[in-house]
Amino acid sequence: MAHPIVRQIVDRLHVSATDVEAVEAVRGGMIEGAWDKLDAATRAQLTRDAVAVHQANRKQYAWVMGGH
Repeated sequence: MAHPIVRQIVDRLHVSATDVEAVEAVRGGMIEGAWDKLDAATRAQLTRDAVAVHQANRKQYAWVMGGH
């Protein structure tokens, strides 16, 4: 399960945004310099979480717009 702050940031993006934009939004939502102070494993997890949340949002959008 993604960190609530990651979800909050990514949920604000339009579904047409790229996965890279989702990761950049999470990184940009942090205090300046905080990303660079995180260990590699934490950065990787936040990256995976951002992409997963964004792809889930796209899937939900496609489902809703598909008339379901």
